[in-house]
Amino acid sequence: MSGVLLVTGDTDFEAQVKRAFDGDIDTDRWWDPKLPRLHPTQAVQAIAAKGPSVVVLGPGLPTPAGLELAKGLDESHPEICVVLVAKSTTRLFEQALRSGVREIITTGSSDEVVHEILSRAGATAARRQRSAEAMAKPAPPRGRVITVMSPKGGAGKTTMASNLAVRLGLAAPGRVVLIDLDLQFGDAGSALGMGPVSTVADAARADGALDSTSLKVFLEVRPGGVYLLAGPHFPAEADDIDAPAVGRMIDILAGEFDYVVVDTASGLDEYGLAAADRASDLILVCATDVPSVRGLRKALDAFDLLGMTRQRRHLVLNRANANVGLSAKDVESTLGVRFDAAIPSSRSVPISTNQGSPVVESDPRSVVAKAYAQFCDTFVTTKPGPSGHGGWLASRGLS
Repeated sequence: MSGVLLVTGDTDFEAQVKRAFDGDIDTDRWWDPKLPRLHPTQAVQAIAAKGPSVVVLGPGLPTPAGLELAKGLDESHPEICVVLVAKSTTRLFEQALRSGVREIITTGSSDEVVHEILSRAGATAARRQRSAEAMAKPAPPRGRVITVMSPKGGAGKTTMASNLAVRLGLAAPGRVVLIDLDLQFGDAGSALGMGPVSTVADAARADGALDSTSLKVFLEVRPGGVYLLAGPHFPAEADDIDAPAVGRMIDILAGEFDYVVVDTASGLDEYGLAAADRASDLILVCATDVPSVRGLRKALDAFDLLGMTRQRRHLVLNRANANVGLSAKDVESTLGVRFDAAIPSSRSVPISTNQGSPVVESDPRSVVAKAYAQFCDTFVTTKPGPSGHGGWLASRGLS
């Protein structure tokens, strides 16, 4: 154990501490007769200047002065673990807890108790130091995770996800990946005109060994540089995939790509919630029909209840110009929210889906493609992507 500062004038206590550790302790004693009368800020600065990891206040220091010092140390130097030596009472424990004292050594404690308490304090200080060092390190680059959801099926969620991925791919080729988390009936691969060999089910089977290198084996690449982690080939394979594994895949890919677009199943299943929890942005797609509108209201309430409020929410009304007796203004009035995008109906959309070429690519001059493009471009940033993606493209002859 090391870095223990005894703030006391009691040399007998210093001797006890050394005896409790058989001399195997890095300890120092500091005392100023004026300490109880010093301004707390001055005293805290003097103590912190010694560079301790554990500070023991007392014996010989009046308890009110010790609590004031503990509070000052906790506020300005939380990495230091404070131990108070005093006559313990229930009231003192309450005051000490509020002041940031970690442990109390009762006056007259045995060597064994002193050893046990200071050992715990040292372990706590070490954890605090590691935590402080970790927080001081710059966070690794993380891509933007955009999770596309819809509480009701048929609202155009996959169409939105595929158009978004392709549009982002134009701005950041090789730095966009689409994950299909509709694990039973996902068709993101079909929307992109891809017949994937590997799927998220294959990646889940290798979950324990997954890292940024091994996960890329399961990605399929589309001309233009959009990657796909496809949904399972068979619905039954969904039973072999758990939400934590899906979360780890998203985390890995977010460390490698500028944009991770996640297409989810309709509703709020455990996989969609795992993706929503990791998302920087949530796109919620609603169609102009009453069940879809009611479902969106319930979804928004559920996110609030679950505490998922840090994600930026983007509400999209699909088939906004459909003449079905429910206008965009009606929907906004019912929900009490404003939509960020209104996508019109167009026969270009089902044609593009059947062709496996999203409408922003197959018919870019159409009104619907321009609506998609205008919304998707709000996600484009000028931040440079993580290094290495060009290598992936080059390895497949697409750079």
